[in-house]
Amino acid sequence: MAISLRSTILAQIGWTWNDQENDVTMTDSNKLVSSQELSSGTGTNQADCVWHEESQVLAIGESTTWELDALTKSFFGDTITIQLLTIKAILILNKTATSGGTLVVGGASSNQWYSAFNAADNKVKIEAGGLLLMSNPGDGWAVSAGSTDLKIESTGGNVTYDVAIIGTMNAAGGSSGA
Repeated sequence: MAISLRSTILAQIGWTWNDQENDVTMTDSNKLVSSQELSSGTGTNQADCVWHEESQVLAIGESTTWELDALTKSFFGDTITIQLLTIKAILILNKTATSGGTLVVGGASSNQWYSAFNAADNKVKIEAGGLLLMSNPGDGWAVSAGSTDLKIESTGGNVTYDVAIIGTMNAAGGSSGA
């Protein structure tokens, strides 16, 4: 069976800003939109796999580490393993409604994946209701031996989150087995 993936990386911020001066209303209404379609494949502006988890919960102080070269997913009664070679986009949503529940992304204790963070031990905070979207649709960020683990940790409160990663996988990845 042939594997095929169509994916889109989309980000948008829109605004309408009104200001009144001397009985004159001035309006700045606009938006900034970025949309990148990725075709199926392993080259530039292409991806061939996606891994996602929804409504995951971490209690305050808990963490999880994703092994980006061994992500598992249940699919129609089988379990598949995705061995990422590159990450083209990653989206993490902190669905926590109250302030205090923060996700800290990065800083795994070993084998840190930090390609998108510039240096080992760099971290990003995602506050309650916030999101982190990073994309590198051209070449992607490498996932290689010794740089495979991405940690997320809950600080300040319990956190519910969603995550999706689009990338390319090792030819040995995507295998299924019961």
